[in-house]
Amino acid sequence: MVHIFLLDPYVGGDMDSEHLREVLGQMQDLEYYIITLTSDWYQTDYIKRIQEIFDEDDIRFYVCGSLETLNHTINCIDDLQAVEIAYIPAFPSDSFMKVFGEKASFFHDYDRMISGKAIPMDYIRTNHGKALNVFSVGYTLGFHSTSFVYRHKELDVHIIRGFLILLRMMLGREIDMKVEADGYSEQLKADAVFFGNGCCHASMLYYEKHPSLVDGRGTLCIHRKAGIFDVIRQYVHLRRKNYDLQKKDATSFLSCDVTLHSEEPVMGYMDEMPICTDRNWEIHMVRQGMQFVLPRGVSL
Repeated sequence: MVHIFLLDPYVGGDMDSEHLREVLGQMQDLEYYIITLTSDWYQTDYIKRIQEIFDEDDIRFYVCGSLETLNHTINCIDDLQAVEIAYIPAFPSDSFMKVFGEKASFFHDYDRMISGKAIPMDYIRTNHGKALNVFSVGYTLGFHSTSFVYRHKELDVHIIRGFLILLRMMLGREIDMKVEADGYSEQLKADAVFFGNGCCHASMLYYEKHPSLVDGRGTLCIHRKAGIFDVIRQYVHLRRKNYDLQKKDATSFLSCDVTLHSEEPVMGYMDEMPICTDRNWEIHMVRQGMQFVLPRGVSL
């Protein structure tokens, strides 16, 4: 197997190429390559060219960066079952890593990652690309832009990011749309709609107590238009993991397929990144459609 490390130097965090080379250099019989990504790498055929070079080998990509880096990677790969994807997150508060609880730290252990095994895992596919953790529309506008606080270690990250998210929730524009999902259909005005594969959104909004990454279903959450104090209450319940109380503020259930129809184009976000605007969004949970590496000692 060929081990290819995609190192994103633009995300900050603890991505250190020198340390990575030192660690990998001590491992015997390991064929590896370290590729330091450029700022526009995902707009090129980087990944396809790598697959062409090693077309006769089994390939494992190690994405060393942010959830954004991981999202770009899976969208550059046509067949997610043809290669293995490992994720070494730059930030300990990464939204997707919340699924693994205390064992999330294992994803920072290179030895555990290299000796880990790939399992078939779910991912989200839409008519405009793929996501691993969550697809969303609505007040999530601006969540991604708050990530700058991670680059300033002297700041209280959680307080500042939490304040910016709450502000965005209160100032977000309502969306008039029709939501359809596995027999459910309703025309409504919503502050936000998101469809999650994990348990957490924006690193601190918890929407699912018992997530499954292998059952082909995601959690659909619909937050209807609400007053400012209702929004604050929603925010508090999401942050404090008050799952039962969340159900009073939002419609939430498991689904395989979701369709959104809006008279006006709305911005769609995948893994908290803005993708494009469209009136119609088709979202599907692909059951066990990718090969995702779990570090040694972690299971689902």
